[in-house]
Amino acid sequence: MYTLRFRVGADKATLFPVSSKDYTADPVISEAWSHLDWYLDNAYFLTIFGYSAPITDVEARTRIVSRIGSNSMKNLMQLEIVDVAANDLLNGNLKGIVDGTHFGSSTTIDHSWLKRHPRLTCEALWEATMILNPIKPIELPKTNILTELQQWVTEFDACFPKFNDEGPEWMG
Repeated sequence: MYTLRFRVGADKATLFPVSSKDYTADPVISEAWSHLDWYLDNAYFLTIFGYSAPITDVEARTRIVSRIGSNSMKNLMQLEIVDVAANDLLNGNLKGIVDGTHFGSSTTIDHSWLKRHPRLTCEALWEATMILNPIKPIELPKTNILTELQQWVTEFDACFPKFNDEGPEWMG
């Protein structure tokens, strides 16, 4: 999603930010932004991983801030930032994004709602804040074997088949 320009010197490469990016020229990128727009417009719970919202990324920041700002659920929305520099980002580049939302942050995925409540973050938030009856976290298997994790996800998804139908009809 980012356009980068490099100037290669004798012993190093310099990275220049590009202030104006065209998110509509490439159909794949345009479609991805359309999907993101829909989710930002309708989100009840939003987790952002490792996006520092650089000031130079004017178009993306403006689009994200405006979509979150116009979300009809904004007064209930929970925004979660997961980044090694989460606190610095909340007081810096992400300030405009989190303004007016309920938000939390974590420097690791281990403390995120998404890790503690995979596929059930909205339900867990609702139960904890509206019903005042927090649900017990669901533990992902502690494994380094991809096939074991894939098997767990397959079994978990089978318990909640409607999750695969999430999103607007046009997303298919």
